[in-house]
Amino acid sequence: MRMRSATSFLSLVLLLASCSVAPLREEPTAGELALAAYHEDILRQVADAYREKDFDRVQQLLSNKRDGATAMQRQRFASFDELLLVSLIRRDGFASLGFVSSTKEKDGSPRTEFSMKEPHGVALVLQPKAENKGRILARNAAGTRSTVIIEASVEDWSKDGSRFENRLPRSYVLAKDIEMDAEHPCRLPLPEFSAAPAIFIRRIQVRARLLLAAMQWNGVKAKMNQLKFGPIEFYRFAKGFRNVRRRPLETLVTVSKQVEGYLGHVLVASWFLGRNGKADEKKKAIGILIDLLRAGRQGSESTLLTALGFIVKDAKAHDRDGWLRWWTEQSKG
Repeated sequence: MRMRSATSFLSLVLLLASCSVAPLREEPTAGELALAAYHEDILRQVADAYREKDFDRVQQLLSNKRDGATAMQRQRFASFDELLLVSLIRRDGFASLGFVSSTKEKDGSPRTEFSMKEPHGVALVLQPKAENKGRILARNAAGTRSTVIIEASVEDWSKDGSRFENRLPRSYVLAKDIEMDAEHPCRLPLPEFSAAPAIFIRRIQVRARLLLAAMQWNGVKAKMNQLKFGPIEFYRFAKGFRNVRRRPLETLVTVSKQVEGYLGHVLVASWFLGRNGKADEKKKAIGILIDLLRAGRQGSESTLLTALGFIVKDAKAHDRDGWLRWWTEQSKG
């Protein structure tokens, strides 16, 4: 009797134990395997389209239904969705994305030439298209700040013709979140990059990056890390340069009579002749500079050599004797 009771109790325990163990997972059906293979092929095509930067194709592929995709495949689809949003924002989201000058020349073209202390009015502008709205967060949940990093390359010429090259990095964090749409673009200022009085010509080339702590696009979080801008190039000249720009050859003729006191004018006039002068104007200007170089006017040689280099881009002359030989050869022709 006891043996039978013990056996019955053991059978009951085994029965209860078997009930508490989860049943083994069934093998995927042929239909499930076929759907998984289908989605795997779609993901492969999406990856190929991304490598080719064919975002329209990517968008088409990701619009397919995802019924039957495995959990891993759904995660991969979600990652591609995030990448597509960022790619489409970069490609189609902005009416204006880059450096914009608020100052114009008389013909309406953006102004790129300024006197040394004149505000340049150049800013980084992010202007969404009419159907879009964006928001840049100044700080994310982890405390990371949205930061503007400016990389400027500066080339200076002093009145004695000396040339200096420097890099002037700048950065600043956004003080607050920025809302932007087509009517209210985001404008991020640039430093003025003014020069000391000894500098008569300054060339500034600027690139910039906006490191994003977080960004929302049409109410959706966009996993965009940064936006790049540039390059843009603009110039600063000594005060009064516009008069020289209008009449560079006339300026050069006038100051050549007392060149030692007007070396800066010689430099600026030659720069504009090299860029805008007609062939006959350049030839006459070169003749004036060569005559001054030959005369050996005190303290002017370095300026004259640089001025000649502004006008004649492809000459291989580097010193006084070389330029004089070059001019003699040109005159023979």
